[in-house]
Amino acid sequence: EDIGKKVKVVDLLTHRSGIPNYTSLPGVWTDSLRNHYSFDYLLAHFCSENLEFKPNTKYKYNNSGYVLLAAIIEQVTQKSFEVVLNEQLLKPFELSNTGISSRETIIEHKAYGYINHYNETQHANYTYMPNLNGAGSMYSTTEDLLKWSIALHTGKVLEDNSYLLMTKAYSTDNKWVTPFKNGYGYGLGMFNNNAVKGTNDESWNVYFHSGHISGFSSFLAIFKEDNRAVVLLSNTGGISTIEMNNLSVAIVEQFKKQKTESSVK
Repeated sequence: EDIGKKVKVVDLLTHRSGIPNYTSLPGVWTDSLRNHYSFDYLLAHFCSENLEFKPNTKYKYNNSGYVLLAAIIEQVTQKSFEVVLNEQLLKPFELSNTGISSRETIIEHKAYGYINHYNETQHANYTYMPNLNGAGSMYSTTEDLLKWSIALHTGKVLEDNSYLLMTKAYSTDNKWVTPFKNGYGYGLGMFNNNAVKGTNDESWNVYFHSGHISGFSSFLAIFKEDNRAVVLLSNTGGISTIEMNNLSVAIVEQFKKQKTESSVK
């Protein structure tokens, strides 16, 4: 039976599809992703393998699902993912320094990615960005990501029902971002930075996501109760999601400490 008849769109959104993650394949970053594949070839050869588990039975982070979601958008709209992204989100919310990245296209003020190889700084491996269409091919700035976060979490992007679906935990764990209990919604991780470790409470007040690509790391966290957003962008690679999350929590805690101290004075 064709896997497309077993996997639902919600399974792709929540990383519960069972489709193998193509960016975890051996050698994919150093070899495969530098090749100039067509989108159809990428889908057929990297996102169509046998399922690793029955859909909607477990969580496993999966970039293949987001490539397939981009393909579904293109099929439904008969437009490229980039055009839809610009029409529906980037232009309406004036995200003028955000878009689909390309190593071939000159983007003003764009940073290069670097890696540390045997204690020597080098340019990161070449990646053909269309191979990450829908999964990690975007560029942005701290200012645009802040503007996007405010719009997304104040009801300007989604209707209330859709926002609730996005921020519902379809999977939970205590290991993703320690020491907090984590949930995962639609392309969004979440935790409660006020919850005691080990609690069964599933009320979330922090929404986050990280990104990692050759030479670059990124992290965006929204602390709703604290009315804070933390944006971390690095072009030296090698920073883990947990490290970036811990840093963002520490930054917000420092702001809270300073506010408390100033109010006491």
